[in-house]
Amino acid sequence: MKTTVAAFLTIGCVLAFAGATAAAVPVTTGGTLVAQWDASAITGLSDGQAVTSWADSSGNGTNAGTSGYGAHGTPIYHTNVQNGLAAVWCSTYGGADIGDWFTFSSITPTHVFFVAKDDRPYNTSQSTIMGNSGFHQWDGSGTQIFSYAPASTLWTGKLNGASVTLGAAGSRSGLQQAFVLSIDTSASPLATNSMGNDRNGYGYRTWAGDYYEVLLYTGTLTAEEENAIGYYLQDKWGLAGAYTQPMPEPATMSLLVIGGIAAMIRRKRG
Repeated sequence: MKTTVAAFLTIGCVLAFAGATAAAVPVTTGGTLVAQWDASAITGLSDGQAVTSWADSSGNGTNAGTSGYGAHGTPIYHTNVQNGLAAVWCSTYGGADIGDWFTFSSITPTHVFFVAKDDRPYNTSQSTIMGNSGFHQWDGSGTQIFSYAPASTLWTGKLNGASVTLGAAGSRSGLQQAFVLSIDTSASPLATNSMGNDRNGYGYRTWAGDYYEVLLYTGTLTAEEENAIGYYLQDKWGLAGAYTQPMPEPATMSLLVIGGIAAMIRRKRG
């Protein structure tokens, strides 16, 4: 009897831990998900078609539209790009590197997650993963992920779960393959209203590469919540990284263990 109970307890714990892999964005209590653009959730497009509108999957209605630079390379939807999932690819255009980008209603996030890939050589040109139509502080140039304060000096980041100095020379080299980039902007939040462009009138400072998923949060994420979100993205998109599988909620583990014991009792009575 004791052996049987122990076996079911073990099975319950294993099942609970296995179930900790999130099928959806983990629920948070400190931070609030205010926008989510997920390439794998795009519907109604075939491989190679232009993306002129990108629906917000968070339920908050912050849909992103293209900037109107379609003549210079509209973002393109591609299937089966990363871990069998779709991507939105932003192109460059000629020597000026002008590409299209996305615009949306202004948000001032305190934490941002990107799953993407930079197609530009890390030591050339300027590649802006997010931006604002009125100022350049989101800009990344040369070899840096971010080049201007406060982004380069006060914000903290993790690249594939490991700490990265966002303003350090060479930091952009880690963006040349698919990545998860987590940025805590809470020390000095900045408004953003575009994905993939520095400012209006600076069309050559655009993002060139894939977007897989982008999450914007307000409020304060705990370290455990940041890890859970990072692991969800890392696991979903099939990336190697330092994020670790979160432990299941106590209630989830308890229910599974109780279920295992109940099944054992029913079996014994039968």
